[in-house]
Amino acid sequence: MLPHKATREPATVAPLLGWESIGATLLEPFDEGLCLLSLDGRILCFSRAAARILGAVDRDWTGTSLTALLPENERSRLKDHLLQTAQQGSARLKTQLNRPSGASAHVDIYLVPADMPETTPTIACRIVDTTHQKAIEARLLQERNLTSSILDTVGALVVVLDAKGQIVRLNRACEDLTGYSFAEVYGRPFWEFLIPPDQVEAVRDVFSRLAAGSFPNQYENDWIHRNGTRRWIAWSNTCILDDAGAVQYVIGTGIDTTGRRMVEQALAAEKERLSVTLHSIGEGVITTDEQGRVALLNSVAERLTGWSSQEALGLPAEQVFRVIDENSRESLISPVRKVLASGETQLLQNHTILISRTGQEYIIHDCAAPIRDSAGATCGAVLVFRDTTYRTQLEAEYIRSQKLESLGLLSKRIAHDFNNLLTIISGNLELAHLELPAESPVADRLVDAEAAVQRAHNLAVQLSTLAQGGTPVRKPIGLQPVIEQAARLALTGSAALCEFYFPEDLWIVDADEGQISQVVSNLVLNAEQSMGGRGTITITARNCPPGTPEGTPLPPGRYVEVAVKDNGPGIPANILPKIFEPFFSTKRPGRGLGLTSCDLIVRKHDGYLRVESTVGQGATFWFYLSASSRKSADPPAPKPEVRRGTGRILLLDDDSAVREVSADILRFLGYQVDCCENGDDTIRKYSEALLSGKPYRAVILDLTIPGGMGGLETLQILRSVDPDVRALVTSGYTNDPILVDFRKYGFSGAVVKPFEVGDLAEAIARSFENVNSA
Repeated sequence: MLPHKATREPATVAPLLGWESIGATLLEPFDEGLCLLSLDGRILCFSRAAARILGAVDRDWTGTSLTALLPENERSRLKDHLLQTAQQGSARLKTQLNRPSGASAHVDIYLVPADMPETTPTIACRIVDTTHQKAIEARLLQERNLTSSILDTVGALVVVLDAKGQIVRLNRACEDLTGYSFAEVYGRPFWEFLIPPDQVEAVRDVFSRLAAGSFPNQYENDWIHRNGTRRWIAWSNTCILDDAGAVQYVIGTGIDTTGRRMVEQALAAEKERLSVTLHSIGEGVITTDEQGRVALLNSVAERLTGWSSQEALGLPAEQVFRVIDENSRESLISPVRKVLASGETQLLQNHTILISRTGQEYIIHDCAAPIRDSAGATCGAVLVFRDTTYRTQLEAEYIRSQKLESLGLLSKRIAHDFNNLLTIISGNLELAHLELPAESPVADRLVDAEAAVQRAHNLAVQLSTLAQGGTPVRKPIGLQPVIEQAARLALTGSAALCEFYFPEDLWIVDADEGQISQVVSNLVLNAEQSMGGRGTITITARNCPPGTPEGTPLPPGRYVEVAVKDNGPGIPANILPKIFEPFFSTKRPGRGLGLTSCDLIVRKHDGYLRVESTVGQGATFWFYLSASSRKSADPPAPKPEVRRGTGRILLLDDDSAVREVSADILRFLGYQVDCCENGDDTIRKYSEALLSGKPYRAVILDLTIPGGMGGLETLQILRSVDPDVRALVTSGYTNDPILVDFRKYGFSGAVVKPFEVGDLAEAIARSFENVNSA
């Protein structure tokens, strides 16, 4: 409300003076924002303080509408309040003013009638600038919210009591511990429901001393959960004083120490449980005294080190825990010594090997940490380690498989292109051979060249084996001729010798003859290179006793063992685990693929390949294959007679040289040939021939056309044109599933590149027979 002087004095002199004189003479002395308003809200006169609040001290605000200075949504409220004041006597409005500068101010506007006789009804107005107050309130609210958030976030218990012990604040941790919400306990003395009856008197006595000013202090007591359970709390208490120095609030900060008390009560039993735990965990644990002498070994540590706890007691830790670097084979400094010297936790470097008392080696990961006494001084060390040999082997196997996958992507394409080149060479060689008289002296040379092409094809098959695993085509074979032929071929031109030892009753095995030849050839070449091209390689074979062969993870069964032994320098122990990895080689030049291929082929035969070596004494490779139930191998199949034919054949191949030699072979066989280099051209020619009444008797489709429609897609479209189309598939991807099961994909036959004349002739003839019989 306006002061009495401000409301009554202007009314007394109003009839005598103009409004300007009233404002200048009567309102000027007041420090409050005073003004007189007309009923429509115009300013009739104002104090200097009012001008300051309105935003311009030097401006003449007379006649200005106070309503216009308010936000639009507030103007109607002021008008209503002016009418309410005139009719009912007073009003108050909390709002904002828009100042000329563009800034806004929070204000409280108080209105009362100005009782001024013989004048137009006016309203006395007091304007209070609350902007600063609003800012303080907002800041206080923010700080209050921040404090509340902190109290509810901390894990400690926080309770605020007034001087009577009544709860005025309780954080979330207290709510969780007691089961009561703050709303339930506000204003209640805490000892009435939180303190056990047998402790109320003691707790109230502590509170009384706090309220009397004896603070801070610490105290421990029980709090009761609403379900009746108790928790032991350690309190740290302090007080907030009012302006007179009297205690206004007591603040208690507590920690639930129930668990600590339980631990203290069960310490003796816990020591026993600790001993049991140490002997049952999967990690090895060794503890030492401050001199680094062994104090304890758990059962895992006993097994890995080869020392019993009783035998190791008092020995230097490095005598019991011997570690070396896996790569350099050099001894490592004992981690216990590092801990005792530095007082800090130590981690063993990667590639650490533990050598047991018996010489057994384990790949380990470990850490050592100091043991400290109550004063913080190092009084010993604890060493925790685990055997990661198996996990390391799994990781190495995974990395190896990733390398094989990368190698496969490369070798698959190489094998395909290589087979295309061999198709060109072998086709021309065979055509030349077939056209020569039998007594021609050139014929023998062509036979040798054809044999060389076959060996090159075997290399392409080896690449395919690396690319896709080379699923073996197994049949009963005798190992002796396969091994002897492969070994002698591998040593052609070498000064090294090879000795063979085979029992007469050596079992037949179910295996892929070409792939086993690769295994023997690669092992012999590896041995010959390790000996520098000189020395003797010994190859032996034997029937294993029934069961699991020694040193292998194979299931029980009947196996044949083949051993390839050299008398070279041997393989160092740090290299031995890596020799089957792709691209790993110690020879220059070396591709690092031979042993990888051997291992992969043997695995695909459900066999096993292993190696043993001692530096200076050479190396021996063993591989194991399942014995066949057959007593003898299949005799070699006679070479089929070339079958000729007639009719038109459409040939699709993207390689011009392959198209040319394939077309020559087909013409030699008696067929008329048209060639295409892409699938679209093939579909067009086939459709035109069908419409002209001169259809093709068969189409031969290359499976892969780079950048275009391959054989399978082309066949699918041809079938929509002619459901009875007779198609053969050909490809340099020797292991492609479409070649293996061509009928499943709609083909009538399949030919693998490089093919012989007889192979192509037979495939075409069989496709005709299959259709006729159908």
